[in-house]
Amino acid sequence: MDPEAHVGPGQLMDGTFALDTETLKWERLDKLEEKQVTPEIRGWTASTSATINGKKGLLMHGGKAQTNDRFDDLYFYEFQ
Repeated sequence: MDPEAHVGPGQLMDGTFALDTETLKWERLDKLEEKQVTPEIRGWTASTSATINGKKGLLMHGGKAQTNDRFDDLYFYEFQ
């Protein structure tokens, strides 16, 4: 892949959010617990709803860093 083909994802916001469809308010997922490992700033992340070990939540994979590098990691946020 030509590194000059794209200059990067541009300016990104730090944080992972989910929309509460009942209240129509955004909830920040990645700062709920200080001890929780959270993803680095990224854009263009693949995500889907998922159930893991009976827990429902958001599953995120990869994305692009501000430097235009690619991530290949997984994060799961459980919903109550």
